Amino acid sequence: MANLLLFNMKMDTADGVLGFTTDWVNELAGHFDKVFVITHTAGRIQVRENVRVFSVGREKGYSELRRTLEFYRLLLGVLRHHQIDYCFIHMIQIFAVMAAPVLKCYGIPMTMWYGHQATPFSLHLAHALVDKVVTSTESGFQIPSNKKVCVGQGITEAKFPFRPFRERNQPYKLVNVSRLSPSKNIHALIEAVALFTRGHGDNSIKLYLIGDALNARDCSYKNSLQEQVARLGIETNVIFCGSVAHAKVCEYLISCDLSTNLAPAEGSVDKAALEAMAIGIPVILQNRSFRDIFAAAGVQADRYIVPDIQPETLVSYFERHLLANAAQDHKQLLALSQYIHCHHGLKGLASRIAKEIVAKPPVNL
Repeated sequence: MANLLLFNMKMDTADGVLGFTTDWVNELAGHFDKVFVITHTAGRIQVRENVRVFSVGREKGYSELRRTLEFYRLLLGVLRHHQIDYCFIHMIQIFAVMAAPVLKCYGIPMTMWYGHQATPFSLHLAHALVDKVVTSTESGFQIPSNKKVCVGQGITEAKFPFRPFRERNQPYKLVNVSRLSPSKNIHALIEAVALFTRGHGDNSIKLYLIGDALNARDCSYKNSLQEQVARLGIETNVIFCGSVAHAKVCEYLISCDLSTNLAPAEGSVDKAALEAMAIGIPVILQNRSFRDIFAAAGVQADRYIVPDIQPETLVSYFERHLLANAAQDHKQLLALSQYIHCHHGLKGLASRIAKEIVAKPPVNL
């Protein structure tokens, strides 16, 4: 086996958004002799014996200039003291741009994971510099490229097992796992919850929002959501849970009746939705990229993917799942869960990524 240098945004098992990255690093470490991680932010570290983690110091409050200097100090230190054979970059394209001149001098190939609909200038630059891009689906990386390889997603199988059959009773429990950001369309979800209560009773449904604001724009959006909840008079129906450690998300999902994910209609496959499917929770989605997954699992996509996010439409989908025969739904959900565990489990994903990392990059056209 070989040694791997890995760049990522955060190493912290307690983080509600990026806690999963520790699982990814540990699983990839099984395919390499040693893994050296340079991360933007470090928190609670729980890694395998053959993994070493270095942080550029955002958690210490270092300035951008100091973090830049720290990055090069750590990078050159790792390269000076260890034989590095490959580099893998996870969702932090600026590190790819910064490291490329150095790594190319050492002849170290670079593979970058990117899964998001956004295509900032830094991504275009990183794409030009790396040897290969791996992503979840065709829509996960939207820059036209002959470097792109689709490898699926990766949920931590042991954390999201299929749950036993359970009947549904009021108050129905909805769970939405995402950051509180305008792109997640949580305002539409709150409107739908208010409309559902008018038709089925004040205590008929509860919505648990797992996730928090990550920047100033998100904080403004969160405030508007709280004002919206107060205006609609559904303070007891909508619970802002804040950030929840990745390992604890399953506890919310396993006791819920329905999960929602209203991220944009086009984009990469959201891992949070796959985690709900793996447990056996019906998921209401807007993202049409999931159609291929439903088709491959033998499940009708239109039962889960909404044509629009108008409150009336969302309520009709709530009713479709919450008022349906739970035993019949259970069979479909089992088939979907089995497909997710088989084709989008972390063990398989890590193996596919490792193969792409060590394989020769495609010839540029």
